[in-house]
Amino acid sequence: MTFKRFAAAAASALTVTVGLPGCANTPSAPAEPVNIANTSWMLPIPKNSSCDVSPMLEFTANRVNGDLGCNRIFGDYAIEGNVITFGALGVTRRMCGPEYMKLEDTMLNAINKVKTLKREKDALIFLDENGRELIRLVPDKPGAC
Repeated sequence: MTFKRFAAAAASALTVTVGLPGCANTPSAPAEPVNIANTSWMLPIPKNSSCDVSPMLEFTANRVNGDLGCNRIFGDYAIEGNVITFGALGVTRRMCGPEYMKLEDTMLNAINKVKTLKREKDALIFLDENGRELIRLVPDKPGAC
């Protein structure tokens, strides 16, 4: 995926609320708020991988920075309840070995498709518009690879 296509996709992300037919008078339970400010999460990689850096994302109050395994990512995000929206994101454009690029593609695809988050004790889960799991990140641990 080129940077231009990634930036355009990230910038055009919209949040849409869809009601179910016949349920207009049924109040829906508010989504569990997800707080990820001042946290770091990494993608677990297989033990036999030749990659020595796990892709990771670090969230501050409204900024995200990270290492995708090969390239760096940076930009803005916003959370309302459990809905996450990324603003325009920047990604460096280095080429690395195939395993690194595969991990990076996994992360970028999840970032492009994520609509909601779910936080468990030891996981941050990115979900798509249908509530399907895209990626499961674990707390960032220095030296984990």
